[in-house]
Amino acid sequence: MKVLSAAPATVNIIDRLQYDASFEPYLQFLRTKMEKTSDIRAKFYKYILSKFEKRPKLLVPLTDFSVLDEEQDIIQLIRMSLLPLASNSDDFSMALAFIKPEILFYKTAPFTRLIRGNEELYHAETDHIDNLRYMIRLVIENCYHVKLESEHKRIVQVQNEHNHLIRHYHLAIDSRFLEVGTTGPLPPLRDEWIEMLTSDTSEFCELVEAFPFENFRFRGFCILFAEDVSKEIAINELKNAILNMHNETLDQTLEKVEVAIRELLNDTRIKIGVTPFFKINGKVVYDRSFITKCVVVDSTEEKRAHTIGINEMYNSFLQHPEPFIYPNVTSAMAQSEPFLAGVLDKGMKSFMAYPIRTSEGLLGVFEVSATEENGVSIKTVEVLQRAFPIITDLVYFMIKSFNDRIAQLIKDEFTSLQPSVEWKFNEVAWDYLVKDDVRRSKEGMGNVVFEQVHPVYGAVDIRNSSVERNDATRKDYQFQLSITRDLLEQTASKISIPLFESALYKCEQYLKSISDTLTPQYEMKINEFLEQDVKALSMHITERYPDLRKEISAYRLQADKDKGGFYQHRRAFERSLHYINKNILKYFDQEVRKLQQVYPFFFEKYRSDGVEYNIYIGQSIVPDQRYNPIYLKNIKLWQLRSMVDIARLTAKLVADMPVMLQTTQLILVHTRAIDINFRKDERRFDVEGSYNIRYEVIKKRIDKVHIKNTAERLTQPDRIAIVYTNAKDVEEYLEHIEYLKGKGMLTDSLEMFDLEDLQGVSGLKALRIGINYHEAD
Repeated sequence: MKVLSAAPATVNIIDRLQYDASFEPYLQFLRTKMEKTSDIRAKFYKYILSKFEKRPKLLVPLTDFSVLDEEQDIIQLIRMSLLPLASNSDDFSMALAFIKPEILFYKTAPFTRLIRGNEELYHAETDHIDNLRYMIRLVIENCYHVKLESEHKRIVQVQNEHNHLIRHYHLAIDSRFLEVGTTGPLPPLRDEWIEMLTSDTSEFCELVEAFPFENFRFRGFCILFAEDVSKEIAINELKNAILNMHNETLDQTLEKVEVAIRELLNDTRIKIGVTPFFKINGKVVYDRSFITKCVVVDSTEEKRAHTIGINEMYNSFLQHPEPFIYPNVTSAMAQSEPFLAGVLDKGMKSFMAYPIRTSEGLLGVFEVSATEENGVSIKTVEVLQRAFPIITDLVYFMIKSFNDRIAQLIKDEFTSLQPSVEWKFNEVAWDYLVKDDVRRSKEGMGNVVFEQVHPVYGAVDIRNSSVERNDATRKDYQFQLSITRDLLEQTASKISIPLFESALYKCEQYLKSISDTLTPQYEMKINEFLEQDVKALSMHITERYPDLRKEISAYRLQADKDKGGFYQHRRAFERSLHYINKNILKYFDQEVRKLQQVYPFFFEKYRSDGVEYNIYIGQSIVPDQRYNPIYLKNIKLWQLRSMVDIARLTAKLVADMPVMLQTTQLILVHTRAIDINFRKDERRFDVEGSYNIRYEVIKKRIDKVHIKNTAERLTQPDRIAIVYTNAKDVEEYLEHIEYLKGKGMLTDSLEMFDLEDLQGVSGLKALRIGINYHEAD
């Protein structure tokens, strides 16, 4: 008989617990039953009582529990009297227990099977605390005759000694043979004793010290009934993991799901994987960050012979919507089903892929694999039936998160809707929703208008970008035409067809004509010649002259837009252009985020051969924060300073560019406030009013404006150009220029010009200031 010890933290309280390990309450129960029964049961009860009378050691409180090892016949009689006569002990998970010391002096085979290593039941501190709660409940109900509404429910955890899997058991306690009496005057009932039954562990430990256990005495034994509720607990853990996945990472959620699935299947060797089918424009795509733990699908970029692509898996389950179950994955099977090699590579020997389907179609695949043969089988599907609806919710969440991320990215990168103006869109949308159907149809959606906002415009352009692009195109055509000429000469020497000579003549003429410049007309003709004439000839050669196929293949490789030599200069130019724009946009994203913290404003940027931006700031954009002109002045100073930062930034990038490109910096000054209106057709803000439209016209035409009576462009590298109409408009910028000169960011080379008249615009002026590329120490 094994005596179990209490946890150290509760030893002093357990010592105060007065308890007699006694069979007397049970014997009294038999005497009462015998008096009320006249059938054969009375003889049975009398027989048990006579057995006890012949064993005086069992009629008094036990102190030496080893005697129970010698009285197994008596214990069997107790068991027979408690269980139905027609039943078998194998039908009940039951045990008989003393409280102090904690002893299980009888347990049925099912109880032993359920709770392997049952000595762990009472070793945990929480188990001892739960026992004390139960003792207090017995005192309140038996001595104070208070009927408590809440039941005493106890869930115990037991770790399997072989696979270390945690199992959960509901332990029901029958205390009919456990009496509670007092050792003196009954102390008054205190409210906190009842509160202790539902308090948390720390609060209970504080209050239990004051409970007067010495005033009460317990006598008898109790009956324990154990029920395995691991599956119910696992389902609850699974539900909780899905409910809380908004607050955790996907990996954390999947880890909890895997633990719950292992407990549900009672196997620690189980691994899971989830593959949602994300779709972009109806096409299934792969997102590594949302697909984890899977063993049979890999990204297209890293696809190997032993994996399948996401589209292959999707199409496979569309054609065969039933689960794929492989209880024993072998090398021979992997040869016929290549993706199973991935299962073997991951150390798995059994595998299942279960399609997640709803009325909306095929949403994803849930994988279960195990390191042992037959660890996954048809029975796995049966056990997991209760879990599949919850797994479906997980897949729904992953797909929704993916779609939300795409929507947010589009919102952040491609639309003008920013937090500073989003409130207005929400307001207009709500005004539309509260209308009845007739008013909606008649009035439609309202306009989003911001009145009296101050515009700030700037542009960072690539110097001579059109010239550089045209030069790169010309060089590529020169190279392609020279290679085409060599190919035609080679084939013409072997094939006597006049058409080859004609094509060769055209090729040589085009090469001569673009030696220095390339006009749009000639570019069109050359492209037509290469795409039609040369392409038709090469196809003819491939079909009729196999010995020349090698030369044609080499030519076609050169024509590859991503890698071929025919596009090398254009690719180099575009890489340089993209490199500059990417760094400028990154700079603006960081700077504008900081600037918005001073006072919110609307910021939109456009990328072409460079970056343009508009800023609108004013009271109507932020009605709940008082506007002050100082905020506009601060933005103008930032604008001038940012042009210096960008010029210095792009100058440092030159060393990493395939083609050296320079930037020009341009600012347009407009001092009057304007109204802007969101145009639904173009999904952008536009100005309102004829005078304001003049401001838009100027923006579109000053990028290539010349200084009056000269052929010199206003915008030049290493300079910041500021265009204005009246001298008063630029006073604030001159003040900022003096400040930045003092900071060593600008040079002393200030120039002032009149500008040429533009279509519909005259009287423009400009100033130009040099940039100091040497940062101050």
